[in-house]
Amino acid sequence: MSLPLSGDTDLRPGQNLAHLLPPSWRADVQRWFAEDTPSFDWAGFVVGEEEQEAVLWGKSGGVLAGVPFFDEVFTYAGCSVEWLMPEGSVIPPNSKTKVAIVRGPARQLLLGERVALNTLARCSGIASVSRRFRDLARAEGWKGTVAGTRKTTPGFRLVEKYGMMVGGVDPHRHDLSSMVMLKDNHIWATECSRFPRSSRSSLAPAGSSSFALFALTSRAIAPLLLIHTPPRGLTTSATTLLRLTPLAPPHPCLTPAGSITSAVQTVRRVAGFSLLVNVECQSLAEADEAIAAGANIVMLDNLIGDELHGTAKELKDKWRGKREFLIETSGGIVEGGLTSRVGPYIDILSTSAVHQVSAGCLVALTARPLDRSTVDCPSL
Repeated sequence: MSLPLSGDTDLRPGQNLAHLLPPSWRADVQRWFAEDTPSFDWAGFVVGEEEQEAVLWGKSGGVLAGVPFFDEVFTYAGCSVEWLMPEGSVIPPNSKTKVAIVRGPARQLLLGERVALNTLARCSGIASVSRRFRDLARAEGWKGTVAGTRKTTPGFRLVEKYGMMVGGVDPHRHDLSSMVMLKDNHIWATECSRFPRSSRSSLAPAGSSSFALFALTSRAIAPLLLIHTPPRGLTTSATTLLRLTPLAPPHPCLTPAGSITSAVQTVRRVAGFSLLVNVECQSLAEADEAIAAGANIVMLDNLIGDELHGTAKELKDKWRGKREFLIETSGGIVEGGLTSRVGPYIDILSTSAVHQVSAGCLVALTARPLDRSTVDCPSL
């Protein structure tokens, strides 16, 4: 039986996560409206401008999140919102809970309702799963950090990261610029880049450029195709713009024998002292090399059970008093397997399950006349 959601938001009195949002985010609201109403609002034509209000109902249990986005959608539409529950509150399951009241012209209420509801439902769903993950980890007595990932929806990252924070988990890096993360592909490509360009393109026709297309599974690199683009000046049809040729014998550039040390040292020269360096590692030896090279965080990717916890302990014991670093566990972590990944030598648990597999909370707006008549209009 799953634990009931905790109402603890980890925020001190007076703190508001909405204050973290950059001024530029409001431009997203205009983009959302442009997507939902790219031309004429036919149905809105029949509604008119009479002042009405609509009740926001929470119809499934979960954590309320996305208040600033909901507010801004209706502000843009010329409406106002009165909240009856603070953000981060737990909406009771198996009930119909009044969450907020929205007031404004009927046409504008209808114009903004789907944009606002979709955003609120998605953000609240992520916050709810995040809260469950955080509560499960705390129930084990673990003092580390539960985090999301960068595997967010393009164009919707800010909302999804915000939902994670409302739920009580760390949003992890926000983008490629906010932390250095060297994954396995970066490591082997570090060595690949050392081969002369001429040796890497020796299979291509004269005057053409080429690049390899790979299927990457863990550290295994399986070359599939070499894609050639025709020489400049050659007239081609769209169907012959790319010519796919099987990649004949394995090319020296494709060997996966990259250097973690080289990658860390190279990136540190340009990233400077202010950015953390996180290295994805598949084994004790790789993690040991990363720490020796100066990594701030080693991510033990897809290590589980005794291998995970034994590796973490050995690294902490070996480098105690010599290097300061954090150990992160990641890869395939779902709610049912979370507790097996936490332990005394694990500092961070990162998972995309908090934002990729979360269902949105069920919310709805119901319009009613301003005189607060007991007769409600149909759900919007």
